[in-house]
Amino acid sequence: MLFRSVSQSRYIANNFMGNKFISIGTGLASRNAQTTNNTTALPVFTSQAFYSALPFAAPIIDEYGIKPKFHLYLTEQSVGPLEYNSQVTPNTVLWYTPGTYCNTTGIASSGSTYGMGGYNERTKTLVACRATTSGTIEVHRWINKNRRLDNNLVSFQTFMSEAYAGTGGATYTKSAVLSYTYGRGTNTTTEANLNIKVIPMHDGRVALVRHTPSSGLYFSILDSTLSTIIDVGSNTTPQTSYGREQGNLYGVECAFSWDNNWMAVYAPYANYFPGALVMFINIANPTNLTTPTWYTWRYEQTSWGISLVPCGESGFIASNYASYSGTNGFYFDLEGIRTSGYSHDGTLISSGSNITSLTANVQSLPSGQSGSALITMPTYTDSVTLIQQA
Repeated sequence: MLFRSVSQSRYIANNFMGNKFISIGTGLASRNAQTTNNTTALPVFTSQAFYSALPFAAPIIDEYGIKPKFHLYLTEQSVGPLEYNSQVTPNTVLWYTPGTYCNTTGIASSGSTYGMGGYNERTKTLVACRATTSGTIEVHRWINKNRRLDNNLVSFQTFMSEAYAGTGGATYTKSAVLSYTYGRGTNTTTEANLNIKVIPMHDGRVALVRHTPSSGLYFSILDSTLSTIIDVGSNTTPQTSYGREQGNLYGVECAFSWDNNWMAVYAPYANYFPGALVMFINIANPTNLTTPTWYTWRYEQTSWGISLVPCGESGFIASNYASYSGTNGFYFDLEGIRTSGYSHDGTLISSGSNITSLTANVQSLPSGQSGSALITMPTYTDSVTLIQQA
């Protein structure tokens, strides 16, 4: 693998684990960016307004190889564009406006939700949720193939109002109040109930991932009619009891590969951010499986955190060093694993399995090799250097 530095102004990031910032594809590049720019970043925040808004960020899943220049700012009642390092509080529209954008809800949300939803540009689908700390959720979905969301409020208002009115074949759907308790137990924290990752997949279904402190990550799927939740699997037994209620730096996060077909959902393994529990989920589901391909990874490190950033078309790299100047890390070629059925060391691996034996892969990863391995990382000198895979 060859890496080279690129201009700091083209791509940025907005998520983090430990004291390391994580690129999840909030790039300042336009939607017409070249698909070969597999760029990652380690920026420094300068805007208090952006830092305060960050816990409410929800993802935008764009076309192949494109990272949009904004995320959603999304709560239980408001939505709007959240631009990286914005100096002002995000402007929003009240998506919960019955009779204009949605139907009257059957749920009284237990305070604010944190980015519980997302927008899929490929399917022109916007999803937003209301939720309670007793384990119930209500999902609202707007599909409008005549429009797209952009970084202005008018696009949001038009997109939702047309979908609600059924203009030009656009649709709006509201679920019933659903019991979603997988992995929750009796946990009533904000993290386990109001910070669920709710991701519109490419096949019309919705991925749900809950992080329950002291318990783990739990993956479920809501069907395309928004009526039935199927519990899929988990990655359990962390040491941390912390979640979003502890502050802006805490809680489960997600990232997307450069082809936008794979999602990584991750939370710290231990208190104060060390290690990681990770789920890799194939949101494209190209073979229309009842349960899309997914894998887990555990990094049971209690001394330092990791960075998890997209690398290549459908993979991620994770640091394995206590500071940003480290020189090695793990590589996960997820599409290679899915299509070959083998991890890097030749071990058979099936969907839902844990990617293990990383210590056996202490070697350079040959070009085109499938699986995961400990690889040599590019050297960089400060926290804002960008590395591009050539």
